[in-house]
Amino acid sequence: MNRWLLCSLLLTAVTLPGQIIEATGCVHKVGDDPAWARSDFDDRSWQTELPPVGTRYSWKRCRLDLGPLSTATSKQLNVYGFGAWELFIDGAKIATNGDMATGFARTNVFYLDPLPVNITNQGKATIALRRWQLAWPLGAIGVRFEAGTKEVIEGANAINLIHVTINRLPALLFGALSIFASLVLLILFQADRTRKELFWFSMVCLSIGGLRSISAPFSTFTFPQALNLFFVLNALAVTASSRFFFALAGKPFPRVFYWSWVGAVSTLCAIWLFYSFASADAYQEWVPAFRISWTIFGWANMSAAAAAFWPLWRIRPEQRLVCALSLLWMAGAAANSMSQQSLFPAALAASARNFQAWAGSASLIAIFVVIAARYRRVALDRADLQREMLAAQEVQRLLTSSTLDTADWAQVDVAYLPAKEVGGDFYFCQQSTDWQMVVVGDVSGKGLRAAMLASVALGALRHSETASPGKLLQGLNKALQGQTGGGFVTCCAVLLRADGQIVVANAGHPAPYVDGREFAVESGLPLGVVDEATYEESVNQGTRITLVSDGVVEAENDERELFGFDRTRDISTKSAQEIAEVAKAWGQNDDITVVTVQRKP
Repeated sequence: MNRWLLCSLLLTAVTLPGQIIEATGCVHKVGDDPAWARSDFDDRSWQTELPPVGTRYSWKRCRLDLGPLSTATSKQLNVYGFGAWELFIDGAKIATNGDMATGFARTNVFYLDPLPVNITNQGKATIALRRWQLAWPLGAIGVRFEAGTKEVIEGANAINLIHVTINRLPALLFGALSIFASLVLLILFQADRTRKELFWFSMVCLSIGGLRSISAPFSTFTFPQALNLFFVLNALAVTASSRFFFALAGKPFPRVFYWSWVGAVSTLCAIWLFYSFASADAYQEWVPAFRISWTIFGWANMSAAAAAFWPLWRIRPEQRLVCALSLLWMAGAAANSMSQQSLFPAALAASARNFQAWAGSASLIAIFVVIAARYRRVALDRADLQREMLAAQEVQRLLTSSTLDTADWAQVDVAYLPAKEVGGDFYFCQQSTDWQMVVVGDVSGKGLRAAMLASVALGALRHSETASPGKLLQGLNKALQGQTGGGFVTCCAVLLRADGQIVVANAGHPAPYVDGREFAVESGLPLGVVDEATYEESVNQGTRITLVSDGVVEAENDERELFGFDRTRDISTKSAQEIAEVAKAWGQNDDITVVTVQRKP
């Protein structure tokens, strides 16, 4: 379909009156002299090649034969090129594009429409272009001239746009695919932020897609915009690509690549700062060093795809496919880099860019499939873990509910809100005819490990037959020795007698509340720390006692304000469920357990 469209436009252009006249005999010279604009100036000593990068001004002189357009009513001249310039025809300044002091120009294609009548009547003209030598980091960029009738020029421009688009179509599609992949990868990363390779690969794809949009033939970027994007996106590319391949290989980011990345980004920043703020002479003087530095650091970062899997002959079988895809990606990036640095003949430059597009697209799709397969596998593993956690939660619920052994004359209410699926808080109730024992404990840490240690504590409490809170804690302390894995357990044991006497022993746990007042009790050492620890008992009278874990006291709101002991005391006479809900609404960040015990009337 594209070929038919191109042929149709070519046929249309051929049938239009007139033809396109290109400037011939173009020569160049570095330097600046107003005399070089004269039509009679002898430019035979000038060079036919573009002047080297590293000079501020250069001139270009060409001959333009307008004889074939003698019958045309109006003639148009197009100037194609980046940067600022002044155009002279037969010694007279005809047009200016951009700022000759800085080199910045807002347009990349300048239309001189129509050409002055006195010039077109002469038939032949000498074009002289005084140019602020554009120091694009990868080399010099030329300027070309075309003349013709407006209709023919516009038709030729359309044909050229389609032709360039077709030639760059693989690269453009690769860029579009990269941007799409970047969005999908970012969505996946948001769902699981532990998968750093998803984030880095999304940044790689984003930088590639952005760089392809700059070079799109229908792009509306001016040169300053394109240059700024070039710096930013290349900095993003070298940052993300090297980190991505090491993350994909499951290896830490080496220090040598870290400094290589620092050097690459620093070089790009220096080029941008020099281009934006330094004098033209200073910038031109440093351009060769910038190009060398960027080449070294860029190639160093590009080698990350191989270095991440080195040594290649010792790759694990499950990594071979990923390694091959990474090397294919590196080969495409290397081909594109060599084409940018003019290491290929001009005829092969476009093919090199398209090779990156095809190789990059294939490896991008394949790497995306590999990452998606990994993501699915991890998701399935987490689903299995989630089911196991739910099962553990049910087991913990059964364990704690089976410990509610309450006397007929006592009323016990419990509220338990773990911070995760399972928690490290535990509670225990045991009764006799004339007393009710209640224990609340808190294992340091959260999650499954804390829940397992809480289960060990509950098992030890089940075998306790003492009616002394202090001796109960001593026995529990011995049972937990060597079981805490470097952590500890806080615990508070309360004995409530039928006559209203309350006996309390504490092991580093928040003190209980009796009838709305904090119970004065010695704190004691946490369990599992010292083998021979003893726990003093305190005695008081009361009808209602409330025990809480530190998840209530340490609840924290958005202003990082703790719920605190005073607020806990103020609500200590409410039901266990109300206290727990108030603390959760304040800002839960730990397991919350509340147990209330009171004598029935």
